[in-house]
Amino acid sequence: MRRMAARGQLPQQQQHRRPLKRGLLVSPKPHWPRFDGGLGMELAGLTPSGQQMFRYTHSFAYQSVQELFEESQVRM
Repeated sequence: MRRMAARGQLPQQQQHRRPLKRGLLVSPKPHWPRFDGGLGMELAGLTPSGQQMFRYTHSFAYQSVQELFEESQVRM
């Protein structure tokens, strides 16, 4: 994108666009459904040297919301 802007291949307004700020959190709106859950970790096993290995898991609530989201994407 920067190369294209330097060569003058982008429209003028796109060349001077400021980058989006990263790391901002979304404030939940009062009408959004309540969400309780998210990521967790569970023991996946031990390495031969005895170190513990973990894997990330999603809560049942998260999995349900994710399935609803994916279904809505198919319908669009």
